[in-house]
Amino acid sequence: MKKIFVTLFLLSFIQTSFAYKAHVSDDLKVNLRTGPSLKYRVAGTLASGDSFKVIDDKASRKFLKIKTQNGKIVWIAKNKTTTGESLKSQNAALESSLSESVTLIKKQADEIHRLKSLLNSQKIENERQTNTQTKLTSEINSLSNQIDKLDDSNLIRWFTHASIVTIFALFLLFIISIFRKNKKYDEFY
Repeated sequence: MKKIFVTLFLLSFIQTSFAYKAHVSDDLKVNLRTGPSLKYRVAGTLASGDSFKVIDDKASRKFLKIKTQNGKIVWIAKNKTTTGESLKSQNAALESSLSESVTLIKKQADEIHRLKSLLNSQKIENERQTNTQTKLTSEINSLSNQIDKLDDSNLIRWFTHASIVTIFALFLLFIISIFRKNKKYDEFY
């Protein structure tokens, strides 16, 4: 007796461990049965796209033993089901993903707006600095020109002064030479 109980327990565990996801075929509403035939009473219904886990798909050729999302163990006709995720469950996941994407797009739009505003501020600041740089460059050029003119005029002034001093020195030498020729001057010395 103990061996039978252990065997049944292991078989039920093995059957549940190989459970896989399935769903009611799209565009259908299916009756759930208490056993693997139409003779068993209706235990509820599943709508198109409702998901469930298949517990046993070998006990009957035409019916699957399933576990519904609310935990009910029932039978459903094989030809009314499809394995894998239903469009309905995929739709929920897509809606969730879409909602997250919309939220992300709004955040990105806000960030883009903030960055554009910052860019415009930077452009205005750059224009202001460019104008200031242009004014300073113009002022530097003007001062350079003034310095060049001053250098030229100082050079001319130096030449003028040197010429006057040279002429005066020559004049003095001329006068001294005239006085030397004069005898009165020689007597004085």
